[in-house]
Amino acid sequence: GKDGVVYQPGTDKIFVIGPGGAVRVATSGPQLRRPNGVTWDNAGKRWIVVSFDPFVGEVATFPADMSSRTVVRRGGGQLDGVAVLPGGTILFTSWADSSIHALSGGRDMQIVREVPVPADIGIDTRRQHLAIPLSMLGRVQLWDVSQIERER
Repeated sequence: GKDGVVYQPGTDKIFVIGPGGAVRVATSGPQLRRPNGVTWDNAGKRWIVVSFDPFVGEVATFPADMSSRTVVRRGGGQLDGVAVLPGGTILFTSWADSSIHALSGGRDMQIVREVPVPADIGIDTRRQHLAIPLSMLGRVQLWDVSQIERER
């Protein structure tokens, strides 16, 4: 879609692409609240999924086999990108408040504000930089995140 997100009610699914390109549905259902960002948390040996629901933004964890879902954050909606720092702190973007959040130990804190339409993000683990694409401006911002896990 023109906004970068195509949604059809009742089709919330997370797929796994396996050997030989075999595709299967790992999990599905409206409880996923329009899953958007998905990443693997190596420290916690779990999947992290953020929801793009316009009203309720959830950060959820799943075991490797995606057999269950645990909500670890519920708040403003339209969550998009997600990344995990080496120590397990979850970083995610929110269109609802135009910011980047850090979630650790149940504490949700805005770490970067006034980011227009924050979408996918990436972590340069060697340099401890967070990359935030600013698609409306054709630029990428780099933020030093080396202190985040030390301060928590």
